[in-house]
Amino acid sequence: MRSPLYAFCLCLLPLLAHCGDTEANDPAKSSTAACQELEIADCEVEPGCRLDYGAKLNLEKRCVEEPTPVACLGPIATCDLSFTIGETALGELFRFAEWCGPADLAVVEVHQIDDPLHSQLFDEEPNVWSWPACSPSASCRTDTDCADGEYCNGEGPCDSPGICQEIISVPCPLPLNEVCGCDGVTYQSECVARSAGARIAFEGGCR
Repeated sequence: MRSPLYAFCLCLLPLLAHCGDTEANDPAKSSTAACQELEIADCEVEPGCRLDYGAKLNLEKRCVEEPTPVACLGPIATCDLSFTIGETALGELFRFAEWCGPADLAVVEVHQIDDPLHSQLFDEEPNVWSWPACSPSASCRTDTDCADGEYCNGEGPCDSPGICQEIISVPCPLPLNEVCGCDGVTYQSECVARSAGARIAFEGGCR
């Protein structure tokens, strides 16, 4: 026959398990976790949740796009008031004036960025912390529709609408995979083509 003390301990087990669940006992932590699971579009309609904004880096034009929502934050998100660069799972880079640690972004440590990207961001003037806001790009169909020092770039067939982008020569990393430019020239890689101001027609050498 089991003692009354054994029965008493069994009664305490559910209570002890509940006490060990710190998130359940902390409404703010629970709310923060719930906010991070929300889609961007649903963030602000949920009480206690708020959006975190980041400015996407335009590496070709060396400017920053208009700040856009990149994550949903909860009520106890800790923010760092220093400039920070965050990277999404898709490899897109965002500049933050106030970093609040979005769950789906990773902080990019400056010393871990390899060349030529490190040089492009920090060594060339102005560096990434001083990049201006991007101006709206003009629409185009050919390079003649763009200003001097720009070319008509875009997705799809060569004669489809594109946008005027500045021609910026940058060091191109290996490996090199040939592409055919809309100008009929074979380039060693997509990076080499864009550095020359050539829109890409298709992957592989020109036939």
